[in-house]
Amino acid sequence: MATEQEKAMCVLRFFETKSAITTQRRFRTTYKKDPPSDNSIRRWLTQFQETGSVLHRKGAGRQSTSQENVDRIQETFTRSPRKSTRQAAVHLHVPHTTIWNVLQNRLNLNAYKVQIVQALQPNDKPHRFEFAEQILTRID
Repeated sequence: MATEQEKAMCVLRFFETKSAITTQRRFRTTYKKDPPSDNSIRRWLTQFQETGSVLHRKGAGRQSTSQENVDRIQETFTRSPRKSTRQAAVHLHVPHTTIWNVLQNRLNLNAYKVQIVQALQPNDKPHRFEFAEQILTRID
């Protein structure tokens, strides 16, 4: 990967010589490393002609979740904390991953589902102990 200085030098040399091969040879002798490809040099030249710079163009990036949506999500889960993230997504017309991220990162809440498990009976402990002893005798 060439630095911005190396890219600028390549564009300058290409303007002078109008030859990618000569530019590559000059690059190799100047920087003592493999030169960029012909396509790279031409792409940098096009970028320089279009923008006036060889710096990397930043994309639009991801839009952040609006404070209005964060407030709506918080209000939804305050009103009905047992609501699933998918139900809230349908209700609010927001992707469920957005709801998940807002709950975890902005509101510091963790979505989880309460599940009912079997209750331990008074005679369960002796059965468990008996089972463990049987397994130990089989192993030995």
